[in-house]
Amino acid sequence: GFALTSFIAGFVSSTSATQSLAQRSKKTSFASHLVGAAVLANLASFLQIFLLVGPLNPKWLVSIAPGILIMIFTAGLISMIFLKKKEPEKQEKEQEATTGKIFSLMPALKFACILIVIKIVTKICLILFGQSGFIISSIIASFAGIDATLVNLAEMAGQTITFKFAFITFLLVNASNLLSKTIYSYLQGSRKFAFKFLAAVVSIVVVSSVWLFFI
Repeated sequence: GFALTSFIAGFVSSTSATQSLAQRSKKTSFASHLVGAAVLANLASFLQIFLLVGPLNPKWLVSIAPGILIMIFTAGLISMIFLKKKEPEKQEKEQEATTGKIFSLMPALKFACILIVIKIVTKICLILFGQSGFIISSIIASFAGIDATLVNLAEMAGQTITFKFAFITFLLVNASNLLSKTIYSYLQGSRKFAFKFLAAVVSIVVVSSVWLFFI
């Protein structure tokens, strides 16, 4: 149930889910289980890639699908390893209640504004500074989330930029986004949680890069 809840939370916001689990790690000794749940939350965000890219650029999605599936498989395997680890035999009764609106207009408006800004900034950087400027601006944008950046890449792949360059940018954006979550975890949670999450993140990034050799 705990793992399933984290997985569902990842569809809403993997960053918020990771931060919440990191904060909880300060109050419990079950660090491995929390890390496993955090990886599951991020796995859910990887699944969303198919929903975001598919309608916008199916050809690019087909070319990168194996890389995304490798990423999902790696995250799932790492999550299982952490969730199956033996934790200290200490029973804890924690109940957390969260209340909030299921539907809200503000997140949609916020996403639209971020997407517009990213489109303008990345295209200006591409014109003024070339590919390096485009990558750097995309990486900076990833600290706020990858959804808007991913939509931008899907719209540009095969037109303004090549499929391979778009995938390289995505890998870098995803890596910086995951590493930013590690920093948030270190600042808000226990060091044990942060270092274990970092190990998981590095593994996911390295393994998912393998598909670059086949594009």
